[in-house]
Formats: sequence, structure tokens, C-alpha cells
Amino acid sequence: MKMVNVPTFRMNSNFLLQEDFDIYLLKHHDDFFRRIVEHVVNRLEDIEKDNLLCKIQDDDGSVFELRLPEDGFMKAVDKSIQYFQMIEDYETCRDAALLKTYIKE
Repeated sequence: MKMVNVPTFRMNSNFLLQEDFDIYLLKHHDDFFRRIVEHVVNRLEDIEKDNLLCKIQDDDGSVFELRLPEDGFMKAVDKSIQYFQMIEDYETCRDAALLKTYIKE
């Protein structure tokens, strides 16, 4: 079985409110959106069993787990597609859109 390294993203605690978090991610974390796509693929292919998407470490050193349950796959992939369109990474955008065909609603 393939081992997956769950990333830890560092961010200022001022951005831990949902609205601010979304804005912060759009501006700072290309790796975060790529991780969403990787995680969903791994879950669908049974490479990852756990729904742990990543960890968030705030400026005080506290670590929070960010989990992505199956019922959130579609929304998370849609957010990733929006991001990839914004940065004009159309190849990854196409791959993420194709991934949606494998997600059960």
C-alpha cells in the first residue's frame, strides 16, 4: 500500500473563520487545492482510507485537522476547479472535472 504524506499548512489564526479561510486559500495555497484533487483520487482508488485532508498549524503552533468526508468531495473538487480556472491551469482543471464523473452524489 502506498504511503501518503498528509501535508501541514501554516496560516495566521486570523484566517480561521470560514469566509476568511476561503479567501486565504485562494491567495496562498496552490498546494492545498492540488492536495484536494490528490486526496479525492486516493480515496476513490482506496489508497487513502482516512478522511484526513491536511493539517493546519496556526501562528501559536496549534495544529488542527481538516477532514474531507465523501459527501464533501463534489464541493471540494468544484472549489479546486474554480481555483485552477483562475490561475489558468486548464490541464489540472480538466483532470479535476473528469474526477467529478467518479464521485457518487
